[in-house]
Amino acid sequence: MDHRADIYAFGCMAYELIAGRPPFEGTSTHKVLAAHMSQNPVPLGEVNPQAPQALVSLVMHCLEKDAGGRPQSAAEITRVLDSVTSGGDLATTSGARAAAPAMLRRALMTYAVAFVAVVLIAQVAISRLGLPDWVLPGAVGVMLLGLPVILFTAFVQRAAHRALTGTPTRTPGGGARAPGALATMAVKASPLMSWRRTTWGGVTAVAAFVLAVSGFMILRAMGIGPAGSLIASGKLGSRDALLIADFQTPPSDSALSRVLAEAMRTNLGESRVVTVVSPGAIAAGLERMRVPADTGLSAELARDLALREGIKAIVAGTVAPLSAGYVISVRLIVAQTGEPLVTAQATVDGAMNTTVAKR
Repeated sequence: MDHRADIYAFGCMAYELIAGRPPFEGTSTHKVLAAHMSQNPVPLGEVNPQAPQALVSLVMHCLEKDAGGRPQSAAEITRVLDSVTSGGDLATTSGARAAAPAMLRRALMTYAVAFVAVVLIAQVAISRLGLPDWVLPGAVGVMLLGLPVILFTAFVQRAAHRALTGTPTRTPGGGARAPGALATMAVKASPLMSWRRTTWGGVTAVAAFVLAVSGFMILRAMGIGPAGSLIASGKLGSRDALLIADFQTPPSDSALSRVLAEAMRTNLGESRVVTVVSPGAIAAGLERMRVPADTGLSAELARDLALREGIKAIVAGTVAPLSAGYVISVRLIVAQTGEPLVTAQATVDGAMNTTVAKR
């Protein structure tokens, strides 16, 4: 037994790699050994018709029972493998090489169509369904993340294919030169970065974004959390100006009217979300309306002023006496339509304790 036994072992290993099973199988070691000594394996081309013919012939040549009928050295096997992987006889290799650019072009065309479709759907949904404005840049961002993934997948598949099927470069001593770091990384990543995985990853990312927007819309409709705020729902914009009207009070408590309005103006003035129209701006607006500056700013006059000055909403309130105190009601009203956005009510007793109920 000499080095040609190693060539036979190489043929057994190559057969199992290509066929998915060893050349001989049996219920016992004795039967398998007997098959190796006396039987010919099923032709590899019948087990895997897609295997290149030159490679099939090499493997079956290595499995000859007569040692003299096998390749007589590893160098002879190497020359055959070099000719196979160089493309002369490997139809599947040349087909895969030709298919790689086609796969990239197909992936880029599909990505471009999906990008345009997602952007158009987001724009229509914002205008027709009232989705928040951030949906469009969010959709664009999700789609842009897919482009580097597609390009990286193409690089991994191409580099792995070259590393596995390309003719190995030789060192001065005749040995095979080790592949570079990028080629090694591509080979290791190729099972994870397939075109199928990339496609499903893109579909999953878009679906996750759609679910996130749907969840936001549900929370907004139910008025839960930040998503249920007026700004999140688009009814008010960040830093929109609010005009505070004088409170409507009983004639006996008329002094409370401007006091409560000024207190409301002071409290809302500390907000980082909205702005409050200053008394100076109110006076200037009334002057342009040819209304005396000392005129009480009723809810009706405040709404007229807001419409003239382009102010989106006004705050109006009423004070009603109770036996032991007052009931204060406040409304946030859209100047354009008069629609109340928020109504709040507080009961104030003689000790100035409050209980607030909102709806």
